[in-house]
Amino acid sequence: MYWNNHALRRLACLLLTATALWLGGCSARKDSTKVAEATNDSLIEQVRPDQESRLPADSKANAKDVAEFMGTVANASQTARTLSELALKRTTDPTIKALAQRSVDQERRHKASLDSVARTYAIVLPQTLSTDSESMVNALRDEKAGADFDKRYLRYLADLYDQLVSKTKNLNQNSSSPTVKNLALSISAHADDLMTEAEKTKKQE
Repeated sequence: MYWNNHALRRLACLLLTATALWLGGCSARKDSTKVAEATNDSLIEQVRPDQESRLPADSKANAKDVAEFMGTVANASQTARTLSELALKRTTDPTIKALAQRSVDQERRHKASLDSVARTYAIVLPQTLSTDSESMVNALRDEKAGADFDKRYLRYLADLYDQLVSKTKNLNQNSSSPTVKNLALSISAHADDLMTEAEKTKKQE
């Protein structure tokens, strides 16, 4: 997608508006994913008819869905990474430690890809974990290292990757952008693989 100078100036203004909305939302401690969704809805509504070809979907309604799904995917990905970083520090099980390392490495790559696509389409992604994700991380952090910690981690990780598989399918279906579709398919394949591994490891515990 190519932007002329006028479009770039307009994009800069829109992103400044998004930043203001974001900071306002964060100061009130609202759910970061919902704040990002509301910000994206506002930005997409400001897109003129002659600019709609630059949207990641064939209509404003679908573009809003794409932005929402990207925000949900970004949050689930970051949550999986945060939980896995905690597991790397706390678990003594070598199998779980290896799974956690795979998750951290994979979600680091996913973040870079999501950020790149978000910049291309001026989509605002949540920069902090959602309220539910924070609760999940806190619950795992409160567990003492051992069997209960490992079981909770594996359960959370399997659920998150199940969510990633579902939401990336939605993302692929709603977007008309080959770039977004390829990203969705890539994340979905990796998430499905890690979900299967987490479920398998959970049964062995």
